[in-house]
Amino acid sequence: ISFRGRSDVRGLVLSSWELSRRTAMAGGLASGLAALLTPRAFAQDQALSFMVNEAGHVIAPIEINGEAGLAVIDNGFGITAMDTNHARNRSLVGAQAVRINGGDTVKAVRVKLALGPLETLVTPALVDLSHIPAPYGGKVQMIIGRDVLALTILSLDFERRSYLATVGRTKFLPPDGMKLLRLMRTPQGAHSAQIEVEGSKIMAHVDLGASSPLMMREGPRTQAWIDGGRPWTTIARITARGRDMVTDMGMMSSV
Repeated sequence: ISFRGRSDVRGLVLSSWELSRRTAMAGGLASGLAALLTPRAFAQDQALSFMVNEAGHVIAPIEINGEAGLAVIDNGFGITAMDTNHARNRSLVGAQAVRINGGDTVKAVRVKLALGPLETLVTPALVDLSHIPAPYGGKVQMIIGRDVLALTILSLDFERRSYLATVGRTKFLPPDGMKLLRLMRTPQGAHSAQIEVEGSKIMAHVDLGASSPLMMREGPRTQAWIDGGRPWTTIARITARGRDMVTDMGMMSSV
């Protein structure tokens, strides 16, 4: 996955997200969502659009067994997940047990997933995704995890809200002017990088699905900041634990 804050890409193809935005402005939210979810063919290296919801999640159009839907792109999830109610309503609930994010759940039956030009078969874990806000009053059906993201090179342009999905290439070639920074893998397969926070070098989990720009684990360093008078508050954060969701995390005023 590559990220760029500014883009030198020009002449981007008008995508379904942009069409839906214009349709919504002209004909209301319902027609905007209908345009957003209209099935279409995607070409290799075609610029497609995504949206960032109010919680900071990257949401992109997908197809599940040919049916249009929405998914959160989240490299912090080890395996792809499907909304429990979506699976139940379509008789997709399987029997295989799986442990995800510290909790036990089951998997759906195998389904065909399409994300832009990428098409693959997956058996997603079932998680309640009803708390994730979606554009135009829609619903999020899936979270795209590392198992699917490993099949493509995904370049996200947050300034233009567009992405390129490349399938079939084994090496990422950064565009001119971009520096390639290598990430390390944790034993669980997550991505991490060394960063510096207030003069201290720490390891950071690079998580596209995190709703906060920077989240720090509670520990001696953060406790020392609080003891030293650093303002903080308790706010609600939502984390998947199998079929359950847990909340509550302390937040520093600034670092």
